[in-house]
Amino acid sequence: MRLFIGYQSALYFWLRGSSGLWSAEPCRVHSLSHCAYNALDVQSFLLPRDAFGPNPLHIMVDSPAKRRDTELQKCHVWMTPIAEKSFVAIGHNVFVASPALCFLQAANSLSYFELAELGYELCGAYSRTPGSGNGFIDRYNRLTTPKQIETICQKLEGASGRKLAQKAIRRVLPNSKSPAETDMAVKTVFSLIEGGHGFPHPELNGEVTLTDEASQIACKPHVYPDMMWRKEKLCLEYESHLHHELASDRKRDSVRRNALGCMGFKVITVTPSQLQSIAEFDGIMNEVARHLGIRIRPTSQKTLEKRFKLNEAIKKRMRDDLKPTEWPYV
Repeated sequence: MRLFIGYQSALYFWLRGSSGLWSAEPCRVHSLSHCAYNALDVQSFLLPRDAFGPNPLHIMVDSPAKRRDTELQKCHVWMTPIAEKSFVAIGHNVFVASPALCFLQAANSLSYFELAELGYELCGAYSRTPGSGNGFIDRYNRLTTPKQIETICQKLEGASGRKLAQKAIRRVLPNSKSPAETDMAVKTVFSLIEGGHGFPHPELNGEVTLTDEASQIACKPHVYPDMMWRKEKLCLEYESHLHHELASDRKRDSVRRNALGCMGFKVITVTPSQLQSIAEFDGIMNEVARHLGIRIRPTSQKTLEKRFKLNEAIKKRMRDDLKPTEWPYV
C-alpha cells in the first residue's frame, strides 16, 4: 500500500510542517493504484502527523468506492491521469502532492485573488502565520516556480480547478519575501478588469550588482530591490513601520536607496497606508507609468469598482493575518 497526501494537508506540509528543510524534488508516480484508504491502514503509516496540520488528514484515492471519511481523514477522489512528477516521496511509502499540484488543488476552494496570493507564497520566500509576529515567517527555499505550476496545469487536462489555476498563475511573480510585497505586485500586474493596473511584470528582489561607488555607500556588492523594472531603472520599495521598525532596518533601507540612486535608479517608496489606499496607490502608479513610458487611460466606473473590490480583498487579508489562526487555507 501507498499513502497519497494532498490538498490542505500537503499544502500545510510544504508551507509550514516541513520547516522549509524538505526537498520538493518530485518523483515518478504514474497512478494512485494500491492507495491506502481504510482508516486503520492510513493510521499504520509512519509519518510526522503534526507536519500535516490539523485533522482531518487529506488523502487522495483513485475511486469513489475507496472514499472513507472519518474525523481523522478526508478522502479526495482523483480520477484524472497523474502527471509525471506530481508527488514527492518522503519515505515509508508516503507520497505528498508536489507544491505545484497543491496550487492546482487549491483552485477548488480559493477565490481568484486568494489563489494568486498563494502562488506568490509558494513561489516566494515566506509562509503566512496569522496572528504570529508580522503575520508571516521567512522561508529560505522556493518551493516551486510559476513555470512548474504552468507545466503541471497543462499536463493535467480535465483536472478540477485547472482553468482558474492557469489564469491565476499568469499573474504570479517569483521571489516575493512578504505578503506586503505580494500585495504590491498584485495591484501592479493584475489587469484592469481584475482590479489592478496591468503594468509589465517587474522583478521581485532581483539582484543588482553595484558599481564601486555604490558599493562603498551600501558596504556590499549587491542589493535586492523589492520590485524593479531593470531596463527602465525603476524600483518600488515597501517601507512598513511594522516590518522595518528597527533603526538598523531603516538605516539599511535608506542606504540601499542611496546606492541605487547613485547608479541612476529612480526609487519610489510605498508605505502601508499608500498600499491600502486606492487613490494614493493610483498616484504612485501614475508616477511609475511616466517612468515606464506607459499612457494611462481614463479610469472608467467599472475599473474603479474592480479596483475597490481588489483593494478590499487585500485589506481583508491584512486583517486576517492579525488574527490567531492555526491554518489560513481551509
